[in-house]
Amino acid sequence: MKVDIVIPVYNQEFPLSLTLAGFNRQKTDADFHLIIIDDGSDQALGSLLGQFPHLQISYVRQENRGRAKARNAALDHMKGEFVILNDADRVPHPLLIDKHLSRLNGSDNVVSIGVPKEIYFGNPENNSERILSISETDHRAAREPLYSRVVDSIYEPSGETSSSLPWISTFSGNMGVKRKHFEAIGGFDEGFVSWGFEHFELGYRLYRNGAIFVRERMAVNYHIAHPRSMDYFVKAINDSHAYFYKKYNNKEVELLKPFMFGEISLQQYEESVSGQVPWEAQHQEAIYNKIF
Repeated sequence: MKVDIVIPVYNQEFPLSLTLAGFNRQKTDADFHLIIIDDGSDQALGSLLGQFPHLQISYVRQENRGRAKARNAALDHMKGEFVILNDADRVPHPLLIDKHLSRLNGSDNVVSIGVPKEIYFGNPENNSERILSISETDHRAAREPLYSRVVDSIYEPSGETSSSLPWISTFSGNMGVKRKHFEAIGGFDEGFVSWGFEHFELGYRLYRNGAIFVRERMAVNYHIAHPRSMDYFVKAINDSHAYFYKKYNNKEVELLKPFMFGEISLQQYEESVSGQVPWEAQHQEAIYNKIF
């Protein structure tokens, strides 16, 4: 099986080095190929690649145009049947590739949603080996973010879901899809330039195109956490939601923003859109008050 791993990067030399080390330690028989799209970095990232001679890597540099366009640039360099999206600052567990492939080899139009976890170090550069050890052993020092835990409740223990909102679990930093389906919808919407809802919008189009979402809880990668201000997230959510909603102008997209800001629960969101309640949420109240 041939698999393309798409990694957009912008000035993330140290995290990328750990992410590449993680792919260098994959326990898989799959023929995988890394496509690193450098979105106009100031750092000389190309020199880093020589440290991993056993990895198949295509390095593509473009002007700074945003992550959506960077990920789409990988389309011209793909060689395989399957695509796994993994961000430059997310170190993969050794079984990440095989766990996604175990789902993608099921029904034809499957989207495999992995589990992101966070690793917190004040000085990550001084803790490289510790970070790699955590990512290999799934050590309890790594924590699944609240949002990932919230949306997990739409999935049954099997990883399947009957939710009408599975696209809100789309994690473009950890997901797998067949290349033909990624190409069929034209990849990411390049109208999203900065961080925002480009991943949800991609999942939304996949879902509308007949995709079957499955949660693969053993496909884990580990985000090397870095601080960002609350204002940054609030502005990014407001701006990207405005673009998303203008594009579709419907209730399910409209309610995404109040859900993200904790104004409505997942149960309320699902009931408002479809009248049904996700599997686990049938037996629980609102899971949280505010995500941010």
